[in-house]
Formats: sequence, C-alpha cells, structure tokens
Amino acid sequence: MYQYFSINIIISLLTFLYISQLKTAPSRLSFRFVFIALLSWLIPYDVINTYFSSSDYTPLLPALDEFRTNVKTTLVSQISEEIQVTLQQILFVLSGLGFVIFIKDIIILKQYTSSLNARFYKNCGTVAILKSDGLDGAFCTGIINPKVYVNSALVNSPEFESVLQHELQHIKQNDNLYIAVISFIQRVLWWNPLQLILTLKARAFLELSCDEKTAQSIGKKHYQKDLATLLLNKNDTNNSSLMLSFFGKKNINLLRIKQLNKKIYMNKKHKSLIFTTALIPFIISLLVSTQSVSSNIDNADDVNLKPNQVQVVFDSHVFYNTEYAEDLDDKGKRVISRQDHKSIETNIIATLNETRKFSFGKEKEEVSFTVNQINKEQYMFDFDITYFIDGQKINLKPSLLVLKTEPASLISKKDNYRFELNIKIIQ
Repeated sequence: MYQYFSINIIISLLTFLYISQLKTAPSRLSFRFVFIALLSWLIPYDVINTYFSSSDYTPLLPALDEFRTNVKTTLVSQISEEIQVTLQQILFVLSGLGFVIFIKDIIILKQYTSSLNARFYKNCGTVAILKSDGLDGAFCTGIINPKVYVNSALVNSPEFESVLQHELQHIKQNDNLYIAVISFIQRVLWWNPLQLILTLKARAFLELSCDEKTAQSIGKKHYQKDLATLLLNKNDTNNSSLMLSFFGKKNINLLRIKQLNKKIYMNKKHKSLIFTTALIPFIISLLVSTQSVSSNIDNADDVNLKPNQVQVVFDSHVFYNTEYAEDLDDKGKRVISRQDHKSIETNIIATLNETRKFSFGKEKEEVSFTVNQINKEQYMFDFDITYFIDGQKINLKPSLLVLKTEPASLISKKDNYRFELNIKIIQ
C-alpha cells in the first residue's frame, strides 16, 4: 500500500496547491484538477509496481536513475507482510460497504423520482423538462437519458429561465456523468478524509463552472440577480448525492453569488501551472518504480520476524538474445556480454515451509520457492522457476543450500542466455 498512499497524498496536496492559485481562472479548470486527483485514488499503483519493478527499461540519464534510487531509499518503509495484507483486507471490506451504499443511493434516487409524479412540460432539444408539485426546487439527473425536474410554481416565476438554463448547462457539460463518478468515489472511499475534501470541492466547482457558462449565455447581471433571489433564502440539504440540484447548502449558495462578481481570466501563472502538470506522470513513475513492502533495502532493523520466518533478498537476472560470453576486464572483473537484460531485486519475508513467489519482466518470469531451516545457520531453498527466451518456456526446479552468513547463487546458462539468482539471508 506504500505506492497507493504516497502517490495519492502527493497528488492531492499538489491539487490543493494548484486550485489555491487558480482563483481567477475558470472554475472548470479547477474542477478538472480536482477530478483527476479523485480518479487517482482508484488506481492500484501497487499492482502497477509489478511492471516497474523490472529493469527492462534504460534510464534516460544516469543521474535520473540515481535520483530514483535516492527517492526509494528515503521514502520506502519496512513493514511486515502481515500488516500489509491486513490493511488491504480492512480497506477492501470498508470499500465494499461503501459500494453497497452507492447501489442503495441509486435505488433511493429512482424511488424518489418515481414518487414525484412528475408531468411532462416541454422538450429542450433532446432533454425532457418535467414539473412536479411535490418537488421543492429543481434538479437534473440521468446519464443516458437525462431529465430536468422543476417545481410547478417555479415554472411560472420570472427566474425560471435562469434555473432552466443552469440545469441544461449541466447536461451539456456531461455533469451527470461526472457527478455519478464523484458519488461512487465518495461512497467507496468514504474512509479517506482527503477524498472527502476533494469531493466537496469537485461538487462546488461543478456548480460554479455551470454558473459562469449560464451567466455568459443569458447575461451576467440578469443571472446574478435571479441567483440571489432564489438562493439567499433557500437551503436545500436533502438532495441525493447523485443529483445536480440548483439549490445547495447555504455556504455554497453564497459562494456562487459572490463568484459571479469576479472577473474570470487566464494569466501566465495559470498557464504555467497547466504546463507543470506534465511533470506529475514523471513523479508517479519515480514513486511507482520504488519497491513498497517488498523493498530491496537491506536494513532489517525495524522488521519484527516471527520464529518461523526469515527475511531474504533475491537478486534475479535473465540475460538473453545474444551470444553469451564471460571474460575478465583489465581490472580482473567479470564481464558479461548481453543485448537484453531483465531483473528484479526484492526483499521478502518468507514463512518456513510455505510457498512464496515473485515475478518480473514483461513476460512475467516467475520464481516460486519454499524455504526450510536445516539448523541455525543453514536453510534449504526449493525453487520452481519459469522464464521465457524467444517465446520458449523454460522451467527449472533446483534446490539450493544457503548459509545464513553467506550469500549464494543459482546459475543456469546456455549459448544464448543466462539465468542468475543471487540469494542473501539478512535476518
């Protein structure tokens, strides 16, 4: 869970920084930043880490690779696997409960719209306008076939055109789809305080952006006057989270009226902030490429192992698609000629007599192993190794005796490839 939380916290904090600098920019721009930050909480970065843990890629610059390593060394925390699994299970259960509540919200919304006994009023393009005596206010809902519901008395009021254009603008901007995604995230990640703040801001920016567009189409002064007449004495807090209601909470209503007094424009600072968002994928790639719980930092001081556990560092390599050669350079060091190389270094907490596995490379080369303790200093590793060379599946099932005080190596080679697995017991 290291990547998941660290990346999303950074993205959320960056989003808060960005929107604080975009007060005079169009609200739709701020909404996009917030919406992207919300979507980020749905991405399983720890799963993506499996891909980046392979060293198939070549760093753009040596300095870049060194910086990535420094980030890894600084940020990675060593925790036992049991803690990680337990946390994942807890969050999975909490998110599952939130998903059930989201389904319940959909059912309640359908029941509510049916109970309104709304009557057809007119069509605006492809959107049906329905009026109801039992509705207090106005809202739009629906993704595939959106509809606008309005109070029957509001239809005959002088402010009706402003309300109608506001709701139609929501539909034009596909806000019904956005609000469904936002509501889903809000329910599924209800245990996350950061997403709650982002959700509230996303909903506010949806309304503000809709107000800005509506004011441009029917006139700013006219729309602001109608908005003030309708909202100042109105506080509708019983709306479904899946609705786009014209009437919101009091603090949002006041903000909408005040926001129309501001001059909306884009300056160089706003444009530079947009440009810097291109750095976010780069930052994410750096963080994802660090090892999380299965870290390759050889510091085990903070790891509390059970009596039947052992901490092992695996350094696995496959050299292929070249004529294998092994020579000594001028300094007497071994040199391996290679064209292609994929590898992984991973730190695993293994339980005795239980099978564990890890994978690396685009073709998901897999190493499964079982470790048994012979005595205080000796451990026997039984392996089941699978890797691919030019589409050919190669399977090895060797055993290796490893001393607690000394590293050991397992090597398999032919004319065009070499597999190497280095093992070190660190606790």
